[in-house]
Amino acid sequence: MKTVSIIIGDISKGNGTERAVTNLVNSLCEYGKYKVNILSCSSHDSDTPYFELNNSITVYHLGLSLAKKLNYIVLQKKIKKICIETKTDFLLGTTHALNSIMAGIKVKGLKKIACEHMVYAAAPVYSRIARRFAYPKLDAVVLLTENDKKSYSFCKNTYVIPNSVPQIEESALCENKILLGVGRYTKQKGFDMLIKAFSLVHEQLPEWKLRIVGKGEDEDLLKNLIQENGLQGKVELVPPTKNIKDEYLRAGMYVLSSRWEGFVLVLTEAKAAGLPAVSFRCPEGPADIIKDGKDGFLVDPENIEQFSQRIVQLAKDENLRKQFGHAAKEDIKRLSPQTVFLLWDKLFKGFD
Repeated sequence: MKTVSIIIGDISKGNGTERAVTNLVNSLCEYGKYKVNILSCSSHDSDTPYFELNNSITVYHLGLSLAKKLNYIVLQKKIKKICIETKTDFLLGTTHALNSIMAGIKVKGLKKIACEHMVYAAAPVYSRIARRFAYPKLDAVVLLTENDKKSYSFCKNTYVIPNSVPQIEESALCENKILLGVGRYTKQKGFDMLIKAFSLVHEQLPEWKLRIVGKGEDEDLLKNLIQENGLQGKVELVPPTKNIKDEYLRAGMYVLSSRWEGFVLVLTEAKAAGLPAVSFRCPEGPADIIKDGKDGFLVDPENIEQFSQRIVQLAKDENLRKQFGHAAKEDIKRLSPQTVFLLWDKLFKGFD
């Protein structure tokens, strides 16, 4: 049995990377009988994983703050020690910083694989420089989209493996007059633009509501926008929940307002729940997930008026919402955990 160890910032957090890693490691255990370790850099022994993990997975809480650069050397030593003790065959990183740290770890027979969860163009300049020095030393680099792969010509072995999405048995009825957005309250997610777009929707369809599930540093900004546009009681800012499936199932459609993305896990989850979607065609992600005009709509980046018009179009046509929702649920089966596992299994076996 081969051993896979994955380095992550903090497995006790409930963000997209943690969800993606949880889906991956669970499928490695379930379908491939791999032994899996999670090396959680910043969490402590008193912390627990945010999402449910397979019982066979071992979590190492390393208790190191990644904000302190001096801890990188300590972290590198700890990772190397664990890899030797657990006889790790494949070591996976999950951020450009962790991938770069991983590049300096030397253990006989260890294959080091970088996993990118952020689109290349959205990364700061220093991380792009670090990648060019560190990534050629790795055995493989795994990216989420074909388009992003074009930016990694300096790497010797690049592969595209999308994140998997667990299939949901139930389907949204698409009857409730609720728009749903999910994500951190940051500039990237564009919820400021979503609220502005919804104000235009509200003028025509006052019975519809908007729910934005998440938290983040822009919460006060969003609250002010809600008040300025007179949308109190119509726009709800909802704290993160582990039962996000319930939010998908009660919504009428999903709305994605991001300025940029990597691979939009929440969008795949919405499709798995049978929700149609309206999304900006922002750099990376949405165009790989939404089939424009078949299971949702893609609109020009940051075009708030066009975004609101597509929402209104779907909101006024319940039959179209249901048609798109059914098509979305069928299409997303291409990203089932078992299907994506086979891509990882092929990658690992390619090193034999």
